[in-house]
Amino acid sequence: MIIELKKIIEQSQSSEAPRLSTSDPSFNRAVKVMREAVEGRHISLVQGPPGTGKTAAIFESISYVLDLLGDDEIILYVAPTHELGVEFLRRFSSAAIGRGGWGYNLKDLLRMVRIYGSRYDYTHVDALVKAPDKDTRIIITTEYQRPFIKDKAYIHIVVDEASRSLVHRALTPAVRVFIDHVYRKRSISGSLSIIGDPMQAISVDVSERFFLLMNTAVHALRKYADPSYNANKPPADPERVKELLNWAETNLREFARLRYTYRLPDPIHSPISHGFYDGALNPIATISYRLRSMEIRDIRTGISSIDEAIEEVYGILSTDIGFIVVSHKRYAYEDGEYDATRAKLGLEFGVAMANVTGRRVSVVVPYREMLSQMRLSYLHRFKSLVKRGDVEITTIHRILGGEADAVVAILGKEYTGKDDKTIYFKEPETLNVQLSRSRGPIVVIGNIERLGEKAKEMDQQERTTRYKPIWLTCERIEKLVKSGVAVEIKPRG
Repeated sequence: MIIELKKIIEQSQSSEAPRLSTSDPSFNRAVKVMREAVEGRHISLVQGPPGTGKTAAIFESISYVLDLLGDDEIILYVAPTHELGVEFLRRFSSAAIGRGGWGYNLKDLLRMVRIYGSRYDYTHVDALVKAPDKDTRIIITTEYQRPFIKDKAYIHIVVDEASRSLVHRALTPAVRVFIDHVYRKRSISGSLSIIGDPMQAISVDVSERFFLLMNTAVHALRKYADPSYNANKPPADPERVKELLNWAETNLREFARLRYTYRLPDPIHSPISHGFYDGALNPIATISYRLRSMEIRDIRTGISSIDEAIEEVYGILSTDIGFIVVSHKRYAYEDGEYDATRAKLGLEFGVAMANVTGRRVSVVVPYREMLSQMRLSYLHRFKSLVKRGDVEITTIHRILGGEADAVVAILGKEYTGKDDKTIYFKEPETLNVQLSRSRGPIVVIGNIERLGEKAKEMDQQERTTRYKPIWLTCERIEKLVKSGVAVEIKPRG
C-alpha cells in the first residue's frame, strides 16, 4: 500500500501537538539515557515491552536535542517498517507544526526532515526525498534504504523496534556514509541508540539470533565490564536473554527498561508479564476502566451460533471481566495449518466482540493458511453480521508493533515434534506477541493446559529453560480462571 505523505503532514497541521506524560519514572529514565547518548556521543539501549511507549520515548529524547545539533550533525532514525516510519513523521510533524507545538511552519519542516522508503508518495512534498543538506536535522528511513549523507561529521543513529533487527541490517542506512568517510580519510563520530524488546524477537532464524542488535550490544558491554562473564556469543534462549537484560538494568548506565504498559490493562497484562518479564510489567489501567469507556451492548444477528457467542461475551464483559478462554481441547490442526473448528470459533467471537463493544477487533491467527481461509469466510458469511465496530483478521507476525481495542487470539499447535518444531516451540516469543496486542478485552481460543504441559515436558527432555516463558504464561492464565478473574467457556455443540 502506498502512503501519501502530503496527507500525513496536512493532518498533522490541523492536529494538537502531542503532550507526553512524565509521571512514569522508567519513561523519564529512558528519555534521559537516549538524550545523554546523543549529547555524550556514545551508546544507549532501551528495552520496551509491549505498549510501554518506545517510540514516544524516542520522540521525546529527540525533541530535547534537536535544537542543539550543529550543521555537521544529523539524526538517522531507522524503522523496520514503512508504517512505523510514517508514524514517527506524524508525531514529529504534529509537534513541529501542529496547534500548540514548537512553532515551526511547513517550509521549516520540509527543510529539517527527510524520509526515505519505497512505499511513500512524495507528491507535493518532494523536498522530503531530496538529498540531505546542511539544514537537514533528521532522516527517517527503513532498514533497506541507503541515504547519501554528505558533510556530516556526527551521525546519531536511532534504531526503533529493534526486536528483530540484526546488526548488519539495522546499520545498512549508514553504510554509505561510513564508506564515504573512510574513502575521504575523514573521521566520523556520533551515537547509537537501540530501542526494542528481545522478548518479542520473532521471524528470526536460530542462527540469526546470535546477531540480534540489542543482544549483541549488551553482550559486548558485559564482556567489557564483567570479568566473570565468559559467554562466547550472545544468548538465544529467552530465559538467558532475560538474565542478560536484568544484568544490564543493574549494571549499565547506558541501559533503561520501560516498565509501565499503556496498552495492556490489568489483568490482561498478567500472563505475559509473568511468563516473559518476571512479573515486572505494570499496567497503567484496569480492564474495568477500559470496559467502562466502551458502550457494552447486546446486539444480536439472528444467527444462533453467533448470538450464543454474543450472549456469552456480553454477559462476561458486563461483569467487568475482560479475559475469556474458549477451551477447545480437541486435537487441532490434524490436516496441516488450518483448523475449521477454531476458525469458526474465531470468526464468531470476533463478530460477537465487535457487536458488543462497538470497537475494532483483531482476530490474531498463527498461520497464513488460516488467514486466507478465514478472510474468505469472513467476507462471504460474517462481515454483514457486524452491526457496529470492525473486525480484522491478521497473523501474529503482521500485528507485531500494532494493537487493537480487543483481540481474539487463536492458538496454534499446542504440540510439537522433537526435530520438526511447531510455532511456539520454534519461537516462544510468538506467544508473547499474540497475547500482548489488546487495549481491552481478549478471547483466547485453544488448549492452554496442553500447551503449558508440552512446554514443560520439552524443557525437561532438552534440559533447557527455552520454553519456560510458555508454561509460565499458561500457568498464569489457568490461575486467572481459577481465581475468577478470567472466565473459561466450553464451546457448545
